[in-house]
Amino acid sequence: MSRRASVVPHNVNDEDVSVANSPKAHATPAIPQTPLISQLDRDQLDHPLPPPPAESRDSHHNRAYSASATKAAHKPVRRASRAGRSSSDWSRDSVGGAASAPGAPAVPGHAHKATSSRSFLPTGLFSSFTRSGRDAKGRYEPVGPMRAGKPAGEKSYVELDLDEYAEGLRLTVDGDDDEGGHGKGRQSSGVGAFFDQFYPPQVRRNRRLYERVAFVGVALTLFILLVTRTGSGKSGLVERAKVKGLGPKNPLKSNIPLHSFRANLKEGAGYVTSFPYGGLTNQLIELFKLVHVAQRLDRAAILTELKATHSEGGDVPLSDFFDLAPFAYYANVSMVQWHDVKIPDVTGTQSESLSCWGWGDERPLERYNVKTHFWPFPGQLQIPSSIETSITFPGIEVLASQDNSPWLRDTVEKKYGSLDKAPAFPDQQLLCFENLFYVQNVKFVKGTPDTTYAIEELRPDGPVWDKVGKFLRFNDHVNHVVDEFLGALLGSRRRKYVAVHLRQGDFVALGRAARASQEVAELYAEGVRKVQEQLKKRRGASKKDLPVLFATDSDDPVFINRLTRMGWIYLDHREFASASRYGGWWPGILDSAVLSRAQGFVGTKMSTFSYVAARRVESWQGGPTLIVG
Repeated sequence: MSRRASVVPHNVNDEDVSVANSPKAHATPAIPQTPLISQLDRDQLDHPLPPPPAESRDSHHNRAYSASATKAAHKPVRRASRAGRSSSDWSRDSVGGAASAPGAPAVPGHAHKATSSRSFLPTGLFSSFTRSGRDAKGRYEPVGPMRAGKPAGEKSYVELDLDEYAEGLRLTVDGDDDEGGHGKGRQSSGVGAFFDQFYPPQVRRNRRLYERVAFVGVALTLFILLVTRTGSGKSGLVERAKVKGLGPKNPLKSNIPLHSFRANLKEGAGYVTSFPYGGLTNQLIELFKLVHVAQRLDRAAILTELKATHSEGGDVPLSDFFDLAPFAYYANVSMVQWHDVKIPDVTGTQSESLSCWGWGDERPLERYNVKTHFWPFPGQLQIPSSIETSITFPGIEVLASQDNSPWLRDTVEKKYGSLDKAPAFPDQQLLCFENLFYVQNVKFVKGTPDTTYAIEELRPDGPVWDKVGKFLRFNDHVNHVVDEFLGALLGSRRRKYVAVHLRQGDFVALGRAARASQEVAELYAEGVRKVQEQLKKRRGASKKDLPVLFATDSDDPVFINRLTRMGWIYLDHREFASASRYGGWWPGILDSAVLSRAQGFVGTKMSTFSYVAARRVESWQGGPTLIVG
């Protein structure tokens, strides 16, 4: 079987150009020749050469036969029309000129004129393209380097018609025939058309199916990760970007705290602030009400630090535990913290005073070198609230909009004797309150005030929780620590559970809770059974009871052991070393965060800690809650 030469002797009308006569001889490097040849090429080479046609449609190749300078026989060029060409018509002959037999002499000094669509490429780089499918003749078959007689050191190049090459790469529509020969495959386009020639038809169809399933799965996973919020309260990437780009802007003159808080307030802008009261949860409720006042009055809120009232170890900013940017965005209120307004704990800052509404005589802004004065609410706006005298939210709107000078002058005469001895009247630009914990959210039902919920209960359908409180979530640092805590308790942070809060401590002394006993344990156990039953009724829920985690401020080891013998898991901060590892605030913060992730919750009556935990479980997890006691 003869083999076609890789370097063809140069004839008169040949398209092969020697390096010496090529215009790109010095610009194109020599490339080692390792060609590919198909079985179709081998079969054609084995056939005897027919005489040249008398008249050919391609005058270029006719001239190649008539003007040949040698008497050697030439292999005819197989050439099809562009419109009727299929992938099986593609051969090396259509790439360049006609191939000469080995040993045919070359005619020096001749080079074929290249068209705009041709470029120089090494010979032997491409093989024939045929239909793929049942016939294996169309597959690529590497062969050894082709040889031909040529002067030593001379390189040979062929002009390749890129349009014809691109046409040859196209697959035919019937290239995916099944074994029966009747099936019609679907033609790929683009990059897929190139790769499809290496796959059998069945593999090709399966590959498309697998690729689509994989693409849909990846897209769905990315959508869930970017958009949704996890049960732990972590925001998605899209939500974070939205909050950062569209959240309320800085309401202050400067992006840094100044030596004077008044110098940092914008002219014509309104602000409101208040001071915390009680333990951690009471201070959070007071914060919710402050932001709700800012919503009603369309003012910016200035938030104070969490005040250490027990053994927490000092005041801390809210941003140490909570994510304030989404809180401001969803509450639609511009808010800053006091340490953003004025430099704290620095000697030499400007001494200032601020007059507020209320009855307090403390100095809540002492670390900012601000002395506070308090004036009582006008008598017509005062109402009794739990154990204090307070005001309503509509009363605050009246207080901010009306002229209170007559009431204030009467107060001066009764309390100070003269105006010279009295402090300044309450500030108009920075509306200030002693605390807002006892401000009632009055709801009328059929013309009478609704007294269903006590002041400590934080009614779930009220604006304080529904429009403010449910948007205050723990920050990423707290969530990471909670993940570690739950992993130590349950073996996995993703495991679902039911949570219980048993308030003891001062509640026992105040008569609000019974002393720890077997009866108290059974009371909470009954509440847990009811919550477990509600969870089992949900669609797709497990029929097994979820593990129970409980938090308590009781220091009675007998009572705690009684609960652990029931199979409950104690949130033991001594074993976890929460305070020593993170600080005095962290036991309470971790209890709040762990309770908020529960699928169901049982709490203690009259405990604000329990009520806030119950509202979080209802809003964040959609779980059932029950208050006992």
